[in-house]
Amino acid sequence: RLNNEENGNIKISPIVYFSGLGYIIGQICIGSLSQNALATVLILVFSLLAVVFSISGSYICIYIDLKKRKTKLGS
Repeated sequence: RLNNEENGNIKISPIVYFSGLGYIIGQICIGSLSQNALATVLILVFSLLAVVFSISGSYICIYIDLKKRKTKLGS
């Protein structure tokens, strides 16, 4: 389970972080092979944005799931 119900803390699986890190490293390698500095910088920026959005998307999905559970328990 992704959430710790005792403390109310939400834990993100480490696979999200490692896949994001692998994605960034792969994109930087591709950018460096093209030997264009601007392309490498743009790839790095968009890769970081992709990782941030994937992590925030996970938090949003878990938050919505917890809200649905609380509504079902309350009614």
